[in-house]
Amino acid sequence: MEALYDPAELAGMDAAIARLMQAIESGESIVVYGDYDVDGMTSTAIMFWALEIMGAQVDYFVPSRFEQGYGPNLAKYQELAANGMQLLVTVDNGVTGADEIAWLKSQGIDTIVTDHHELPEQLPDAVAVVHPRLPREAPSYPFGDLSGAGVAFKVASALLEAPADEVIDLAALGTVADIMPLVDENRIIVAQGLMAMREDARPGVAAILSIAGKNPEDLDAMSIGFTVGPRLNAIGRLDNPMLGVQLLLSDEPEEAETLAQQVETLNQERQMLVEDVTNAATQMLTDQATTHAVNVVVGEGWHEGVLGIVASRLVDATGKPSIVLSSDGTQAKGSARSIDGFDLFTPLDQHRELFTAFGGHAGAAGMTLPLDNVGQLQTVLDEAAVAQNLSEKGKSDLSILSQMDGSDFKRETFETLQMLGPFGEANPEPIFEINVSAVQQVKTMSDGKHIRFTAVTDQGNLPVIGFGLERLLTNYRAISKRLNSLVR
Repeated sequence: MEALYDPAELAGMDAAIARLMQAIESGESIVVYGDYDVDGMTSTAIMFWALEIMGAQVDYFVPSRFEQGYGPNLAKYQELAANGMQLLVTVDNGVTGADEIAWLKSQGIDTIVTDHHELPEQLPDAVAVVHPRLPREAPSYPFGDLSGAGVAFKVASALLEAPADEVIDLAALGTVADIMPLVDENRIIVAQGLMAMREDARPGVAAILSIAGKNPEDLDAMSIGFTVGPRLNAIGRLDNPMLGVQLLLSDEPEEAETLAQQVETLNQERQMLVEDVTNAATQMLTDQATTHAVNVVVGEGWHEGVLGIVASRLVDATGKPSIVLSSDGTQAKGSARSIDGFDLFTPLDQHRELFTAFGGHAGAAGMTLPLDNVGQLQTVLDEAAVAQNLSEKGKSDLSILSQMDGSDFKRETFETLQMLGPFGEANPEPIFEINVSAVQQVKTMSDGKHIRFTAVTDQGNLPVIGFGLERLLTNYRAISKRLNSLVR
């Protein structure tokens, strides 16, 4: 914890803490306004917990993907104000809310913005904007890539005048799930958070892991990315994300178990929806026999909550940036995902007239537009593909750390490698090359999604799992010669 930066170095922190303390001391009604993804849920839970610990009169609200949508929402702000809100604290959102926050100010209601997203040209006129990349010209904070939960953790620590170690697990969850780079301070937050979860996982996290058949003692960043994160995200994709915050804040194992079971049911539904929409979108691309450098597919009535996942699936399958939209007959709403080296945000940002709503960054975006504008959207992307030489951008090269042989696969080697972790974005697991003389017992697992086999080496046999590599099943069964395999 000593290696963490001083939260007071964050721009806006002093003003934020002064206003929060004033509200706490005078008993003002505070509302924490979050977001429906894991980073937003964990940010909300952290901020609510810290304010409640300090004795604040505080409540929280997490917007619905389908009703309020992402970020500041004037209608909801007006409702909260009518119900007596005196101070609004945004977490994992808010920097784009200049107009909405101006309305609150006109009503005598202050706002504190805590966020980590891309900074717009015009910042809101709030009491404080706490953001790791402010001031723009020369950020005062040493590390600009905190997650929303990381920023909330910093505010909580400043409020408590000590590292908020009781919620560093939540900061770790938000950081990993939001695919933030696991370097610098994020690496410390995630490492400490994982340690806390392994030693004494909060009831909500323990219940999720138990239902998923995972042991908290084995938790790592990959477990968050593939087990905890998707289940929490399923809530925001299909249901009311307030359930996620309730689960994370629960102190009662029985209540947490009940809530986690609801989450598991939602996650199973999410998985089925993803498969159905992915199959339909893939078939659509096949039928179109498109020559476009960027995939744009539109389906009628596709569930909005899974379109981002489907777009990522299409990127993996085709190697092309992909936009997946759901149509109601007049409007199309959906998500975009890109590949390394292609900025899809900037060209679309330059044509905001096409959209009724748009936001994102170079690698991902969300949008709503009239159905009649989809053709123009494709044209803009085709022109951007030419301008950015998309056709010359292939798959990223694999970085192989070194060669290994079968004798290197032992616990001592594994434990040594863990010193380089936690692994994730910007700090990937090392990849090694190993010479394999034969492949035996090639089978599928998890309903055919993955493959497993025995790799025969000169130093002994090794069990191998290929996650998501079911398409290679036939190839591996046909192997009859020596080959080099890449493992991590």
